[in-house]
Amino acid sequence: MRTVDVSKVTKEIRRLCIEANYYCNEDILKALEVEKANETSPIGENILNQILDNAQIAKDKKNANMPRYRYGYSFYDYRARGSL
Repeated sequence: MRTVDVSKVTKEIRRLCIEANYYCNEDILKALEVEKANETSPIGENILNQILDNAQIAKDKKNANMPRYRYGYSFYDYRARGSL
């Protein structure tokens, strides 16, 4: 039987979770752009814009302020654009 150090597993899971919040595959971004172009609802279009904006901000700031995601915050500031 093999033993695994729990702290190593915890650190790796944390790293992977952070990475998942910073990197979005290009095919997903392209699909979001297509759906944004086809969206008829202003609220739906706004939400897709927010998702795409967050993806770009995360890409630009991938190494800055990474712990923010640990507490569930996103980079998007809803107050800057108004409410949904």
